[in-house]
Formats: sequence, structure tokens, C-alpha cells
Amino acid sequence: RSPEVPVIFVTALLDEQVVRDAVAHGAVTYLVKPLDPPALVPAVRAALEYTARQRADRERADRERAAAERAIDVVTGLLMERFRLRRDDAYHR
Repeated sequence: RSPEVPVIFVTALLDEQVVRDAVAHGAVTYLVKPLDPPALVPAVRAALEYTARQRADRERADRERAAAERAIDVVTGLLMERFRLRRDDAYHR
């Protein structure tokens, strides 16, 4: 299961539980056999767009987390200066 590789589940069974299980295990969408060729292109396009949105969301969350960590470092540094603490002292109190 890779977040970078969209999975389209193809099944001959139109069973809700099978579809739920497939999605729970990483399928982005599903198609029912026999395949309708015109339905394949939009399904692939939607799967690729979904994967791109997921990647963008992960990257945005990573940037936000890094910005928050930098802000915490700045505030920690200001507090240490204010109370005239050395970094070693702050960890041993």
C-alpha cells in the first residue's frame, strides 16, 4: 500500500462489503467488470488527481509542522534569554 500509487479496484462482484474492504486497503475507486472502456479514462484521471491532492496535503502539513517547530524554537530561545538560562541548564531543571 503506497500513497504515491493510486489503486483502482476492478471486480466482477458488486458487493458493498467487497468495495468497502478494497477502499479500506487503499483503493481509490473501483470499476465493475465487464469494464466499460469509456469509464476507464475518467477513473484513472480521478485516481491521479486524488493522489496529487493527497501529496499536496501531506506537503502542506509538513511545511506547517516545520513552521510551528521553528516558532517554538524562537519562543524557547526568547524565554531562555529572558530568564538568562543556558541551554544545558534548561534541560536539567
